[in-house]
Amino acid sequence: MKVKRFSTARDKELKCTDPESYIDENGILYPRLAKMPIQDLSLIANFRVEMMKRYYTGDIREVDYPIVELLMDGLSDIPVRHRISCFENAVFIQIKYPPKLYATDDTNYISIELAAHIFCLTTSDMTDIADEDGELYEDEDGHSLVSLEWLIDTYEDRLCQLVNYEKLSFKTDGQGEISIIIERKLE
Repeated sequence: MKVKRFSTARDKELKCTDPESYIDENGILYPRLAKMPIQDLSLIANFRVEMMKRYYTGDIREVDYPIVELLMDGLSDIPVRHRISCFENAVFIQIKYPPKLYATDDTNYISIELAAHIFCLTTSDMTDIADEDGELYEDEDGHSLVSLEWLIDTYEDRLCQLVNYEKLSFKTDGQGEISIIIERKLE
């Protein structure tokens, strides 16, 4: 099997992961799965696996990646593109967005629109949550932002309620790409 590697530098938390392969902290290389497991779809869609299964008859355990990516692109309120990859113990989500609309000068912050998209919420709902937590900021142009640290903490809290996950990693360049890795415990 030929494993494609990208030469882009990766954050320590994100290790050497890209959409085609995943290397865990022990150096084990995992190839991309052929299809996305239902448990990972429920994780991304913020539903419990049991809830997802109620909508299906039969024993559907996998979904084609293009279907998931199309759904995620099409259901978004903002212009984004997704690349999803699932591995035996992790889910990789790459979100590409137009930097002219949502870029930030400081990679420690992310636009409220992108944060809302990641949580599958409306911008208004995300703004209310961030404001309630005292984590709503504005840049010099008046765009609403949230800190990446708060976003990660809040996302982890949500994951704890939904799935049996082990570790969460975020990386953003602030200029058009966000990468998220959700490592889950093997069952």
